[in-house]
Amino acid sequence: MIIGPPGAGKTTYCFGMQQFLTQLGRECVVVNLDFANEHVGNNNKHDGDDDTQEGGKHAARLNTYDCAIDVRDLVSLEAVMEEYKLGPNGGMMFCMEYLLENVDWLVESIEKLPTHAYILFDCPGQVELFSHHKALGDIIAALGKPRLDFRLCSVHLIDSFYCLEPATFISAVLLVASTMLRLSLPHVNVLTKIDLLPNYGHLPFTMNFYTELTNLKPLVRYIDNPMESLEAIEAQEQREWQRRREDDNDEEEEEDGDLSSYGGSIVDSSDGSGARNPYPANPTTGANSSKLRGRLARMSWELCDVLSDFGLVAFLPMNIQDATTVGRVAIAIDKANGYSFAASESLALRQREQGGNAAGGNNNNNNNADSSLNHLFSMASQDLEPEYAKSLEIYEKYGGA
Repeated sequence: MIIGPPGAGKTTYCFGMQQFLTQLGRECVVVNLDFANEHVGNNNKHDGDDDTQEGGKHAARLNTYDCAIDVRDLVSLEAVMEEYKLGPNGGMMFCMEYLLENVDWLVESIEKLPTHAYILFDCPGQVELFSHHKALGDIIAALGKPRLDFRLCSVHLIDSFYCLEPATFISAVLLVASTMLRLSLPHVNVLTKIDLLPNYGHLPFTMNFYTELTNLKPLVRYIDNPMESLEAIEAQEQREWQRRREDDNDEEEEEDGDLSSYGGSIVDSSDGSGARNPYPANPTTGANSSKLRGRLARMSWELCDVLSDFGLVAFLPMNIQDATTVGRVAIAIDKANGYSFAASESLALRQREQGGNAAGGNNNNNNNADSSLNHLFSMASQDLEPEYAKSLEIYEKYGGA
């Protein structure tokens, strides 16, 4: 189940992953569950579409995928908005609930697909559909029932551009954590478009900071602050801390008992380390603004503390045009949904089905494809590369982003 906010690259991911898996010899099909996605090519004609061949060529030019099932054959956002006079968000909610009421249509369409096909579900980009609303969760439950008996996992795509803005990145991590708990599926989180990171600007930390998420607290100091050098920010923090200590005439500060409500540092002694929130107040914006910024810092600090302590979220960096990063994502997904553990059985079944029906040359091609596929699955059963080595490779390849 491919989910993520608008612009995260879900359609591009479906196209790239479909091509990647096909090259490995794995039969892969895509099911479009986005009621507003017009950038798909399929064998079902809509009003005003070109013929099938031209439509397929047009889809290839746009880097879009050919879907085996298009939910717009059942209901489309454009038709709902026109008929019921709804806006885009309300229309999307209506479409999702309509699909839930007619989930048998989806199940029956899936049953017509090849039995050994690997299926990608391209979901809508409205985050409330998978973070707050229950319709998508109920549809996922229907797909997991014995009639289909699917082994599902969710792949959450987040644009790496969010790494540039600390507050936005923290919000994205919170969204991912909320979605993981809401969908209750094995979850793989992916940072997309990492090849574009050098064009976005300077990041204060290396890539492994944003992927491993072992400690998000250092991000707090960069909220509403320019991306200065670490030394300059630490000097500013020291000056602010000293100024707060010398200000003994502030009654509200004495009542609070600490400096956090005014933008000063928060001493965290829960783990015995004495770590403090280094988010500095802005002394030029007045006491009220400084107090507001201090409370924002305290909230951000506590949120980062929760996310880091529980260790629920981590990301895999991916450039859809880089086979190495795509392969790592595919391996993680195969681990999550259990596909890697059924690899040998699946390959043996396909070889029995195809054995004796193909010519010698075709058998050689099939054996080569099976060998590549088996190699990928064997990699999925063990960690061949330490995380540090992977992070270092990404760091070097994409300009130290």
